[in-house]
Amino acid sequence: MFFSDIEENAAPSWGSRIEDRTIEARRRSDVGRLATGGLLNLTGSVVGGALGFTIVVIATRSLGPSGAGLFFEGVAFLSISSHVLLLGADVGLVRSIGAHRSHGEVADVRQTLVAALIPTFLVGVLAAAVAYVATPALASILDRSGSGEALVRYLHVFVVALPFAAVYLACVAATRGFGTMLPAVVIDKIGKPLLQVVLLFMTVSLGWGAIALAASWTIPIVIALAAALTWLVLAGRHDPSDPATSTPRAAREIFFAFWRFSLPRGIAATFQVLILWLDTLLIGILASAHAAGVYTASTRYVLLGTFAGVAIAQAVAPQLASMFASDRRDRAQALFGTATTWGIAATWPLFLTLAIYSRTVLLVFGARFEEGAGVLAILSLAMLVASATGPVDWVLLMGGKSGWNLLNTALALAVNIALNLLLIPRIGITGAAIAWAASIIVNSVVPLLEAWLLLGMHPFSLGGLLAAAASVVCFGGVAVTIRAFLGDGVLALIVSIVVSSVLYLGILWRSRGLLDVEAIAAAVRPRRWERGALADILGSSRSGARASR
Repeated sequence: MFFSDIEENAAPSWGSRIEDRTIEARRRSDVGRLATGGLLNLTGSVVGGALGFTIVVIATRSLGPSGAGLFFEGVAFLSISSHVLLLGADVGLVRSIGAHRSHGEVADVRQTLVAALIPTFLVGVLAAAVAYVATPALASILDRSGSGEALVRYLHVFVVALPFAAVYLACVAATRGFGTMLPAVVIDKIGKPLLQVVLLFMTVSLGWGAIALAASWTIPIVIALAAALTWLVLAGRHDPSDPATSTPRAAREIFFAFWRFSLPRGIAATFQVLILWLDTLLIGILASAHAAGVYTASTRYVLLGTFAGVAIAQAVAPQLASMFASDRRDRAQALFGTATTWGIAATWPLFLTLAIYSRTVLLVFGARFEEGAGVLAILSLAMLVASATGPVDWVLLMGGKSGWNLLNTALALAVNIALNLLLIPRIGITGAAIAWAASIIVNSVVPLLEAWLLLGMHPFSLGGLLAAAASVVCFGGVAVTIRAFLGDGVLALIVSIVVSSVLYLGILWRSRGLLDVEAIAAAVRPRRWERGALADILGSSRSGARASR
């Protein structure tokens, strides 16, 4: 009896210890996968961001504010239109492929790709045909400065590329659904922008016209599409996921299930890209091409700063999809917090620096672009709020709440349009910046409240609070002090970055346990290539497919 009592009392203790160790092992595995994918994606984002920034520098310095404004209006049109024609297939593919692979439904993955890509291309072809005919009228609406003929030549090339650009975005997203960031990094973040830089530089050096300039942007998209399709074919043939024992679903069922989720997201994505590019178009309409060029150049720094957050979000999305599909919300919550902490640690120092030294960093574009300093400062401060909420949109989407995401982005777009129309005629590009900042805050806070109150998930943790506080002290307080003594010149900027970085990295290293730095360090250690290297390249390792089970 005595020994029986001991066993009964001891059993829960041993069981709880085993359970705790299992939970911790799973958490470390999840964080390790996030670190590996996130670092790879971040590396690509940094390189891609630098290449994209180079494109802006080449365009602004060779074409001037007005010429660059026309070029970027054309780019804005292509970006908005291709995301509209995507119809939400990108997020639908990430979610569906991740969920199918977590259950071993390999055949359903192939059917999902067919259900997504063919309609996207057909809709794109139809839209391109209509837009090509309407290009002169569209150019007259977008530009009131008398440069309509040049804009027509840009738009003709961009319109032809529309269906290819839409399918390309879907294919790149589909590669992430296989649990790897490698093809997206190599093809989308490095290969495509590198080719765009080379072709754009050749075009402006040789003095070619608007058609060649637009082609330097669109030809790399078509080449990248061919590369992404090739990768998907290889991934489908070599996917080692354990096949499910159940019978594959009918193509019709997969088609309707896919688009039932994706279409609301497609409308939401349209709203998001409108928020991103609509202000550029409205400035061209309500102000001038010169103002649009200055505004676009100023906002490029902000977009450069978002690459770290986007890299982490894209890496975490397939894992969240698998966790929600397997009803592992506790693991999803922990991963959500870690992703947010890393996002704050990576982006807050940059945004604070941009806000404090906005005039100085814009000098790279030329003295005529200094008037965009207020734009850069306003948007940088707004991005602090967005970073603090983490990949909350992806939590809602991977949880199947595409309808909520649609309502959120619709609200943010309404705020953006109303403020743009109200403020641009009165205060120009500063008004556009205020409108965008307001929509950023709305589209961050509202999803946060939904995820927290309705799903029981929030991004806050002690590590995130520490990263935010360290950023404010080092890149806020220290930087402002240095600027007060040295001014806002290049020397002050360099001194501020060096001193703040040393202090900041020291704080992070002393608190590395809270920030899961060990997982990041493990992700960057060189690993020996083994027989399974091909499967790793394809992003279809068996362990990744089973990780959420």
